[in-house]
Amino acid sequence: MMCPEDRCTINTNKPFVISHFQNAGQANTWMGQEGRDASFGMCNDGGYLSNMASSYGGMVFSASLWGGGGIDMGWLDGVTGCGGECNIDGSSVTFTNFELWA
Repeated sequence: MMCPEDRCTINTNKPFVISHFQNAGQANTWMGQEGRDASFGMCNDGGYLSNMASSYGGMVFSASLWGGGGIDMGWLDGVTGCGGECNIDGSSVTFTNFELWA
């Protein structure tokens, strides 16, 4: 789905659009790049989502780069189809046209 190579639908080495929607009934992340798109639903257990939704008030957006040499991020990367070592020291992220809707 997404990885730092052209073989994936979303090449994370190139700019892409990402949108995340979440409420008490669903959570979905959508990504688009160069006419291609990919999405995945998370936490399809409605009970989990409704319990989580009660904590939405006062939430703050936060982003970070995870991983590094010798750290197995398979638990997080499984949905993306990526794997292997991360070069965290050589990594960066840029947010542009950032919007947060409440």
